[in-house]
Amino acid sequence: MFESRTAAFRDDDVLQENVILLAEKSARPNDVILTSNIGRNLNEFKKCVTEYNRVIDNSSGDQIVRVTIGELEHEIVAALDTLPCRFRDLGLDISTGPVVTFRSTEFLRNEKSKHTAPLLWMHNVRPFVVRFPPKNGKPSHITVCDESMRILLPAKRYVLLKRFTAKEEDRRLVAGIMQANESYSKWVGLENHLNYVYRKDAELTQAEAFGIAAYFNSALVDRYFRAISGNTQVNATEIRAMPMPDMQTLTGIGKEVEKATDRSLQTIERVVGLALGLPNQLIEQLCEAPQ
Repeated sequence: MFESRTAAFRDDDVLQENVILLAEKSARPNDVILTSNIGRNLNEFKKCVTEYNRVIDNSSGDQIVRVTIGELEHEIVAALDTLPCRFRDLGLDISTGPVVTFRSTEFLRNEKSKHTAPLLWMHNVRPFVVRFPPKNGKPSHITVCDESMRILLPAKRYVLLKRFTAKEEDRRLVAGIMQANESYSKWVGLENHLNYVYRKDAELTQAEAFGIAAYFNSALVDRYFRAISGNTQVNATEIRAMPMPDMQTLTGIGKEVEKATDRSLQTIERVVGLALGLPNQLIEQLCEAPQ
């Protein structure tokens, strides 16, 4: 793994993910050798040897490749491997926001009216909340009419995940909660650069929403996601295959977070870590991760 996306092609000002893979056809090996390099000097690298099953995860039938460099990442993967569920087992679903703006220009509006609904973008999503910052030049409303109904959603409680984040950002996963009363309409538009978590035939409870958002906002899950995803997208397919605690545990996490007066990411880390039974040393290491 080349950890920098800029070093390899710095002379050409190219931002590119780079991996060199060497494989030989043989019986399945017991171990896999992983090395990582920050610059362009191939003689300066970190090396670790790890079990094959840590790299090729077939527990969900998806054959996911996980690249973890360092003991902390190995501990995180091992911890999440013990969780009892996958996202898709929880009665939840995740979809991509249906509003593709360049295909929906006739419905987009800069001003609110009795015939519009709010249009949410990635910049509206912050940890645990949806905010409406000052106008940034993008339309923040969408027309409600017969023709636009196919791209509108009922205004109810969703957990919103940003779909695009750069590898260089401190957090790849950012989860906010949209409450039904935050929409001035009974409909809402979600732009295509957002994913939304929901129940098909019901609404997420407040505790469930806070629990799901806390889980995704934790450094624990962020570090795991970086191990399974080398691109800039947060794909719904990858989320569906994510290891998860059961819904009872998520609800318990949500209740703790909901009543907490301090919702700093360190607090979230401790609430999630304790609920999952992580070792105290691992929890403290995660609390020191970039916030």
